[in-house]
Amino acid sequence: MVLVYLLVEMSVEMNYKDARAYIHEIEGRLGSDYSLDSVRKLCDKVFRPDRFLKIIHIAGTNGKGSVGSFISNILAMAGYRVGRYVSPALFSYRERIQYITKGMDETIDTEYISREAVAKWMTVLKEKCEEIEKEGFSYPTAFEIETILSFLAFREQDIDFVVLETGLGGRLDATNIIEHPLFCVFTSISLEHQGFLGGTIEQIASEKYGILKTGTNVVSFRQEECNTILEERCQEKGAHLYYVDKESLIPETLSIDKNTFHYRGERYESGLRGIHQIENAALAIEVCRQMTEQFGYRIDIEAIRQGIKTVKWKGRFDLLSKDPVVIADGAHNPDAIKRLLESFSTYYPAEKFNLVMGVFKDKDYEEEVKLLMPYVYRVYTVNAAGVRSLDSGTLTDCFRREGERRGIPIIVQEYRRISEACDTCLCDIAAEKKARKMVICGSLSIMKEVYRYFGQEIL
Repeated sequence: MVLVYLLVEMSVEMNYKDARAYIHEIEGRLGSDYSLDSVRKLCDKVFRPDRFLKIIHIAGTNGKGSVGSFISNILAMAGYRVGRYVSPALFSYRERIQYITKGMDETIDTEYISREAVAKWMTVLKEKCEEIEKEGFSYPTAFEIETILSFLAFREQDIDFVVLETGLGGRLDATNIIEHPLFCVFTSISLEHQGFLGGTIEQIASEKYGILKTGTNVVSFRQEECNTILEERCQEKGAHLYYVDKESLIPETLSIDKNTFHYRGERYESGLRGIHQIENAALAIEVCRQMTEQFGYRIDIEAIRQGIKTVKWKGRFDLLSKDPVVIADGAHNPDAIKRLLESFSTYYPAEKFNLVMGVFKDKDYEEEVKLLMPYVYRVYTVNAAGVRSLDSGTLTDCFRREGERRGIPIIVQEYRRISEACDTCLCDIAAEKKARKMVICGSLSIMKEVYRYFGQEIL
């Protein structure tokens, strides 16, 4: 790290505002050459900080953030300093790089990377990116730059373990330049980004399993369409595969107030709502069990229990209000919508809800509408944040067409802003006096405005 500090001292350091303006410019003008050449070159130029880190690498379609939260909390409760790299960031740019430790009162302390650290490391990386471009390589993308920045930050903070989430796919994801992950962890895999990852679950799984490295340890749930591919890939790489023992995963209490379950004979309470979170918790527990059994790390059962119980992860079946019931869930693809509906129908059998929804145009929103239709009473469509947003009018038309096709009369109203849609939805619920529930979903990108509207604290 001494060499990198010398590079910082030799540079004209940007401030945080400059750093954000720089990365925003990169996001707007550059694509990707769909290889790891540029990001690997950038990492080489700052002396491969990733080689000094113990990394748990997570890939999958849904559940990466939840599994990462469970693992991070467990390790923190066991006394380790944990670094997390997450995407997308919902509430703050600095959210994507986090430091997680156990507080004095047996709670979890989460700190985002400082503005000063962002500016310092962005200064170094900007100069190195310009060198790379002069050498004939493609200029690194924003995600590639941020990935290397996270490695530098974690190295500087002397982190014990890094929980690293892939961004898109696996094989060609910027995070996949790491060479010796401690564990590779795979969450559920379903159809997404088919133009880039492939048109079938098997093809997408093959891309995500591309993070496997020779001799590493792998933890996954069994998934019928993917088991053979994963097992063959592990055999090719000499990797050690550990499946979650689904037979020993037994739900106990499933309610909006409490989710408890048993796994391998031990009882746990999940800090996250949504019945699928029990599976995500079991995956995290299995990772930590194997860390103890294979490497001797000190992670006792009480640390695991407290880690699972204390997890908070905004935008994942989060109860924002009890009167009326308001649930925020960043479900943004058909598989995630299925999980949302499974949880809702478990907690509130035979009920319908008022839906506020904003989606990206590159998602399979027509399939999402088909899945939602039997469960919705009224719909309030909104524009999601960013250039990928689907116009609320287009989403409105989609709901109306599906309602007509099924012969279901449905009221759909379109809005430009979350606040307008929420105002109307809550007024309608109050006027109706039928204790109707409200669900907000469709894209993680709308969650910042949702939480602000409901006055929820954002770190």
